[in-house]
Amino acid sequence: MVSERLRSVHAVNISNGKRNCRRLIAAKQIRKLPRHDASFRKSTIIAPLRIKPIGIAHTLLGLNGFEGARGWDQVEAITQTIESQFHQSRWLLLPPILVILMVMMKWPALPALMIATLAGGILAILIQGVDPGELIAVAHYGYEMQSGHELVDELMSRGGLESMMNTVALILCALAFGGLMERIGLLRVLAQAALGMARSTGSLVTTTLSTSIGINILAPDQYLSIILPGRMYRDAYEQRGLDAKNLSRALEDGGTMTSALIPWNSCGAFMAATLAVSPWAYLPYAILNWITPLISVFLAYSGWTMTRSKDHASDLLSGIKSEGRN
Repeated sequence: MVSERLRSVHAVNISNGKRNCRRLIAAKQIRKLPRHDASFRKSTIIAPLRIKPIGIAHTLLGLNGFEGARGWDQVEAITQTIESQFHQSRWLLLPPILVILMVMMKWPALPALMIATLAGGILAILIQGVDPGELIAVAHYGYEMQSGHELVDELMSRGGLESMMNTVALILCALAFGGLMERIGLLRVLAQAALGMARSTGSLVTTTLSTSIGINILAPDQYLSIILPGRMYRDAYEQRGLDAKNLSRALEDGGTMTSALIPWNSCGAFMAATLAVSPWAYLPYAILNWITPLISVFLAYSGWTMTRSKDHASDLLSGIKSEGRN
Protein backbone atom coordinates (compact mmCIF):
# COMPACT_ATOMS: atom_id res chain seq x y z
CA MET A 1 0.00 0.00 0.00
CA VAL A 2 1.06 3.59 -0.63
CA SER A 3 0.52 4.52 3.01
CA GLU A 4 2.92 1.80 4.16
CA ARG A 5 5.57 2.94 1.67
CA LEU A 6 5.14 6.57 2.76
CA ARG A 7 5.51 5.61 6.39
CA SER A 8 8.63 3.63 5.50
CA VAL A 9 10.18 6.70 3.91
CA HIS A 10 9.24 8.82 6.94
CA ALA A 11 10.79 6.22 9.24
CA VAL A 12 14.06 6.37 7.32
CA ASN A 13 14.11 10.18 7.41
CA ILE A 14 13.44 10.34 11.16
CA SER A 15 16.12 7.75 11.98
CA ASN A 16 18.68 9.62 9.89
CA GLY A 17 17.66 12.95 11.34
CA LYS A 18 18.67 11.92 14.86
CA ARG A 19 22.32 11.28 14.09
CA ASN A 20 23.55 14.85 14.70
CA CYS A 21 22.47 15.02 18.36
CA ARG A 22 23.88 11.52 18.99
CA ARG A 23 27.24 12.63 17.57
CA LEU A 24 27.39 15.48 20.08
CA ILE A 25 26.66 13.10 22.94
CA ALA A 26 29.43 10.78 21.77
CA ALA A 27 31.93 13.63 21.44
CA LYS A 28 31.07 14.92 24.91
CA GLN A 29 31.50 11.49 26.48
CA ILE A 30 34.86 10.91 24.82
CA ARG A 31 36.54 14.27 25.24
CA LYS A 32 35.77 17.94 24.81
CA LEU A 33 35.79 17.77 21.05
CA PRO A 34 34.80 20.97 19.21
CA ARG A 35 31.37 20.45 17.71
CA HIS A 36 32.07 22.38 14.55
CA ASP A 37 35.23 20.37 13.91
CA ALA A 38 33.47 17.02 14.10
CA SER A 39 30.52 18.18 12.02
CA PHE A 40 32.72 19.77 9.34
CA ARG A 41 34.90 16.69 9.04
CA LYS A 42 31.87 14.46 8.82
CA SER A 43 30.18 16.49 6.12
CA THR A 44 33.22 17.16 3.93
CA ILE A 45 34.74 13.66 3.93
CA ILE A 46 32.06 11.07 4.63
CA ALA A 47 29.06 12.72 2.98
CA PRO A 48 30.39 12.53 -0.61
CA LEU A 49 31.04 8.81 -0.19
CA ARG A 50 27.49 8.27 0.98
CA ILE A 51 25.62 10.56 -1.36
CA LYS A 52 26.70 8.89 -4.60
CA PRO A 53 25.65 5.25 -3.94
CA ILE A 54 22.63 6.24 -1.86
CA GLY A 55 21.46 8.76 -4.46
CA ILE A 56 21.80 6.20 -7.25
CA ALA A 57 19.95 3.55 -5.24
CA HIS A 58 17.06 5.84 -4.32
CA THR A 59 16.86 7.07 -7.91
CA LEU A 60 16.51 3.51 -9.19
CA LEU A 61 13.88 2.76 -6.56
CA GLY A 62 11.97 5.90 -7.53
CA LEU A 63 12.11 5.10 -11.25
CA ASN A 64 10.66 1.66 -10.59
CA GLY A 65 7.70 3.32 -8.91
CA PHE A 66 5.48 2.05 -6.11
CA GLU A 67 2.92 -0.70 -6.36
CA GLY A 68 -0.63 0.54 -6.15
CA ALA A 69 0.30 4.16 -6.93
CA ARG A 70 -2.74 6.41 -6.83
CA GLY A 71 -3.96 8.34 -9.86
CA TRP A 72 -4.88 11.99 -9.96
CA ASP A 73 -8.55 11.14 -9.48
CA GLN A 74 -7.74 9.46 -6.19
CA VAL A 75 -5.55 12.40 -5.13
CA GLU A 76 -8.40 14.80 -5.88
CA ALA A 77 -10.81 12.66 -3.87
CA ILE A 78 -8.42 12.69 -0.90
CA THR A 79 -8.06 16.47 -1.14
CA GLN A 80 -11.80 17.00 -1.24
CA THR A 81 -12.32 14.71 1.73
CA ILE A 82 -9.77 16.61 3.82
CA GLU A 83 -11.28 19.97 2.81
CA SER A 84 -14.73 18.76 3.83
CA GLN A 85 -13.52 17.69 7.27
CA PHE A 86 -11.31 20.64 8.22
CA HIS A 87 -11.37 24.42 7.79
CA GLN A 88 -8.55 25.62 5.53
CA SER A 89 -6.49 28.66 6.48
CA ARG A 90 -3.02 30.02 5.84
CA TRP A 91 -2.57 30.31 9.59
CA LEU A 92 -2.37 26.51 9.73
CA LEU A 93 1.12 26.80 8.20
CA LEU A 94 2.32 28.55 11.35
CA PRO A 95 3.38 25.43 13.36
CA PRO A 96 5.63 23.95 10.62
CA ILE A 97 7.07 27.40 9.88
CA LEU A 98 7.89 27.81 13.58
CA VAL A 99 9.61 24.42 13.60
CA ILE A 100 11.72 25.32 10.56
CA LEU A 101 12.72 28.67 12.07
CA MET A 102 13.65 27.12 15.41
CA VAL A 103 15.70 24.43 13.67
CA MET A 104 17.54 27.13 11.69
CA MET A 105 18.16 29.00 14.95
CA LYS A 106 19.43 25.74 16.50
CA TRP A 107 16.91 25.70 19.32
CA PRO A 108 16.85 22.64 21.61
CA ALA A 109 14.44 19.96 20.43
CA LEU A 110 12.12 19.86 23.44
CA PRO A 111 11.30 23.60 23.60
CA ALA A 112 10.85 23.70 19.82
CA LEU A 113 8.43 20.77 19.83
CA MET A 114 6.56 22.20 22.81
CA ILE A 115 6.10 25.60 21.14
CA ALA A 116 4.93 23.98 17.88
CA THR A 117 2.50 21.75 19.80
CA LEU A 118 1.03 24.70 21.69
CA ALA A 119 0.70 26.65 18.43
CA GLY A 120 -1.12 23.75 16.83
CA GLY A 121 -3.47 23.43 19.81
CA ILE A 122 -4.31 27.14 19.76
CA LEU A 123 -5.03 27.03 16.03
CA ALA A 124 -7.22 23.94 16.49
CA ILE A 125 -9.32 25.89 19.02
CA LEU A 126 -9.50 29.14 17.06
CA ILE A 127 -9.82 27.86 13.47
CA GLN A 128 -11.21 24.33 13.72
CA GLY A 129 -13.51 25.15 16.64
CA VAL A 130 -12.25 22.30 18.81
CA ASP A 131 -13.28 22.40 22.47
CA PRO A 132 -10.26 22.66 24.87
CA GLY A 133 -11.47 19.58 26.77
CA GLU A 134 -11.74 17.62 23.53
CA LEU A 135 -8.26 18.78 22.54
CA ILE A 136 -6.79 17.40 25.78
CA ALA A 137 -8.66 14.13 25.26
CA VAL A 138 -7.27 13.82 21.72
CA ALA A 139 -3.75 14.46 22.99
CA HIS A 140 -4.16 11.64 25.49
CA TYR A 141 -6.33 9.07 23.70
CA GLY A 142 -5.69 9.97 20.05
CA TYR A 143 -7.85 11.04 17.12
CA GLU A 144 -10.08 8.78 15.05
CA MET A 145 -11.40 10.16 11.78
CA GLN A 146 -14.59 8.81 10.20
CA SER A 147 -14.90 10.51 6.83
CA GLY A 148 -15.92 7.46 4.83
CA HIS A 149 -12.70 7.52 2.79
CA GLU A 150 -10.62 4.53 3.83
CA LEU A 151 -7.19 5.94 2.95
CA VAL A 152 -7.85 9.33 4.57
CA ASP A 153 -9.20 7.70 7.72
CA GLU A 154 -6.12 5.49 7.90
CA LEU A 155 -3.70 8.40 7.48
CA MET A 156 -5.43 10.86 9.81
CA SER A 157 -6.42 8.52 12.66
CA ARG A 158 -3.60 8.35 15.17
CA GLY A 159 -3.20 7.54 18.84
CA GLY A 160 -2.12 10.02 21.50
CA LEU A 161 -0.04 9.55 24.61
CA GLU A 162 -1.84 6.35 25.54
CA SER A 163 -0.85 4.62 22.30
CA MET A 164 2.84 5.12 23.12
CA MET A 165 2.78 3.63 26.61
CA ASN A 166 4.09 0.30 25.29
CA THR A 167 7.05 2.12 23.74
CA VAL A 168 7.68 4.13 26.90
CA ALA A 169 7.62 0.94 28.98
CA LEU A 170 10.06 -0.74 26.58
CA ILE A 171 12.44 2.25 26.79
CA LEU A 172 12.33 2.23 30.61
CA CYS A 173 13.04 -1.52 30.67
CA ALA A 174 15.90 -1.08 28.18
CA LEU A 175 17.47 1.68 30.28
CA ALA A 176 17.12 -0.37 33.46
CA PHE A 177 18.60 -3.48 31.85
CA GLY A 178 21.47 -1.55 30.29
CA GLY A 179 22.25 0.24 33.55
CA LEU A 180 22.29 -3.07 35.40
CA MET A 181 24.69 -4.61 32.88
CA GLU A 182 27.00 -1.61 33.19
CA ARG A 183 26.83 -1.61 37.00
CA ILE A 184 27.77 -5.27 37.41
CA GLY A 185 30.57 -4.86 34.84
CA LEU A 186 29.25 -7.40 32.33
CA LEU A 187 29.51 -5.06 29.35
CA ARG A 188 33.03 -4.04 30.31
CA VAL A 189 34.19 -7.65 30.50
CA LEU A 190 32.74 -8.39 27.07
CA ALA A 191 34.33 -5.26 25.61
CA GLN A 192 37.76 -6.06 27.05
CA ALA A 193 37.60 -9.53 25.57
CA ALA A 194 36.75 -8.04 22.17
CA LEU A 195 39.52 -5.46 22.53
CA GLY A 196 42.08 -8.25 22.76
CA MET A 197 41.46 -8.98 19.08
CA ALA A 198 42.07 -5.37 18.01
CA ARG A 199 45.66 -5.50 16.74
CA SER A 200 45.44 -2.68 14.20
CA THR A 201 43.57 0.56 13.62
CA GLY A 202 41.14 -1.15 11.27
CA SER A 203 40.38 -3.95 13.71
CA LEU A 204 39.99 -1.41 16.56
CA VAL A 205 37.36 0.55 14.62
CA THR A 206 35.65 -2.68 13.58
CA THR A 207 35.56 -3.78 17.22
CA THR A 208 34.06 -0.44 18.22
CA LEU A 209 31.36 -0.75 15.55
CA SER A 210 30.59 -4.34 16.54
CA THR A 211 30.32 -3.42 20.22
CA SER A 212 27.94 -0.55 19.53
CA ILE A 213 25.77 -2.76 17.33
CA GLY A 214 25.88 -5.53 19.93
CA ILE A 215 24.77 -3.17 22.72
CA ASN A 216 21.96 -1.95 20.46
CA ILE A 217 20.83 -5.57 20.29
CA LEU A 218 21.45 -6.63 23.89
CA ALA A 219 20.97 -3.51 26.04
CA PRO A 220 18.96 -2.34 23.95
CA ASP A 221 19.17 1.45 23.88
CA GLN A 222 20.81 3.88 21.49
CA TYR A 223 22.34 6.11 24.15
CA LEU A 224 24.02 3.15 25.86
CA SER A 225 25.46 1.99 22.53
CA ILE A 226 27.25 5.35 22.30
CA ILE A 227 28.23 6.09 25.90
CA LEU A 228 29.46 2.68 27.02
CA PRO A 229 31.79 1.88 24.09
CA GLY A 230 33.04 5.47 24.23
CA ARG A 231 34.17 4.97 27.80
CA MET A 232 35.56 1.51 27.14
CA TYR A 233 37.65 2.25 24.05
CA ARG A 234 38.76 5.81 24.78
CA ASP A 235 42.12 4.73 26.20
CA ALA A 236 42.74 2.33 23.31
CA TYR A 237 42.35 5.14 20.77
CA GLU A 238 44.64 7.40 22.79
CA GLN A 239 47.30 4.68 23.03
CA ARG A 240 47.27 4.33 19.24
CA GLY A 241 47.63 8.08 18.82
CA LEU A 242 44.20 8.44 17.18
CA ASP A 243 42.21 11.63 17.60
CA ALA A 244 38.98 11.42 19.59
CA LYS A 245 36.97 12.35 16.50
CA ASN A 246 37.73 8.89 15.07
CA LEU A 247 36.06 7.24 18.05
CA SER A 248 33.17 9.70 17.82
CA ARG A 249 32.59 8.74 14.18
CA ALA A 250 32.77 5.01 14.92
CA LEU A 251 30.25 5.35 17.75
CA GLU A 252 27.85 7.22 15.52
CA ASP A 253 28.22 4.83 12.59
CA GLY A 254 27.80 1.74 14.78
CA GLY A 255 25.39 2.94 17.46
CA THR A 256 23.24 5.69 15.99
CA MET A 257 22.80 4.43 12.46
CA THR A 258 21.83 0.84 13.31
CA SER A 259 19.51 1.41 16.29
CA ALA A 260 16.49 2.18 14.10
CA LEU A 261 16.91 -1.17 12.32
CA ILE A 262 16.40 -3.25 15.49
CA PRO A 263 12.69 -3.73 16.38
CA TRP A 264 13.20 -4.17 20.15
CA ASN A 265 15.63 -1.27 20.44
CA SER A 266 14.12 1.90 21.94
CA CYS A 267 14.64 3.73 18.62
CA GLY A 268 13.17 0.94 16.50
CA ALA A 269 10.24 0.57 18.89
CA PHE A 270 9.54 4.30 18.61
CA MET A 271 9.47 4.05 14.81
CA ALA A 272 7.13 1.06 14.90
CA ALA A 273 4.74 2.67 17.39
CA THR A 274 4.70 6.12 15.77
CA LEU A 275 4.53 5.15 12.10
CA ALA A 276 2.99 1.67 12.39
CA VAL A 277 5.82 0.26 10.26
CA SER A 278 8.07 -2.58 11.38
CA PRO A 279 11.82 -1.87 11.12
CA TRP A 280 12.11 -5.02 9.01
CA ALA A 281 9.74 -3.38 6.47
CA TYR A 282 11.77 -0.20 5.93
CA LEU A 283 15.22 -1.82 6.37
CA PRO A 284 15.81 -2.32 2.59
CA TYR A 285 15.09 1.39 2.02
CA ALA A 286 17.25 2.61 4.92
CA ILE A 287 20.37 2.42 2.79
CA LEU A 288 22.24 5.08 4.75
CA ASN A 289 21.76 3.16 8.00
CA TRP A 290 23.32 -0.12 6.96
CA ILE A 291 25.90 1.14 4.46
CA THR A 292 27.49 3.64 6.87
CA PRO A 293 29.19 1.00 9.11
CA LEU A 294 30.62 -0.66 5.99
CA ILE A 295 32.09 2.64 4.81
CA SER A 296 33.56 3.22 8.27
CA VAL A 297 35.30 -0.17 8.19
CA PHE A 298 36.71 0.57 4.73
CA LEU A 299 38.08 3.94 5.84
CA ALA A 300 39.61 2.42 8.97
CA TYR A 301 41.53 -0.29 7.12
CA SER A 302 42.58 2.05 4.32
CA GLY A 303 43.75 4.69 6.80
CA TRP A 304 41.97 7.43 4.90
CA THR A 305 40.51 10.18 7.16
CA MET A 306 41.95 8.49 10.26
CA THR A 307 43.30 11.62 11.98
CA ARG A 308 46.15 11.44 14.45
CA SER A 309 45.94 13.29 17.75
CA LYS A 310 47.90 16.52 18.18
CA ASP A 311 49.95 15.07 21.03
CA HIS A 312 50.94 12.08 18.93
CA ALA A 313 51.90 14.30 16.00
CA SER A 314 54.00 16.52 18.26
CA ASP A 315 55.85 13.54 19.74
CA LEU A 316 56.48 12.13 16.28
CA LEU A 317 57.83 15.47 15.05
CA SER A 318 60.09 15.80 18.09
CA GLY A 319 61.46 12.31 17.47
CA ILE A 320 62.26 13.13 13.84
CA LYS A 321 64.04 16.34 14.86
CA SER A 322 66.10 14.55 17.49
CA GLU A 323 67.14 11.87 15.00
CA GLY A 324 68.15 14.58 12.54
CA ARG A 325 70.38 16.24 15.09
CA ASN A 326 72.09 12.96 15.91
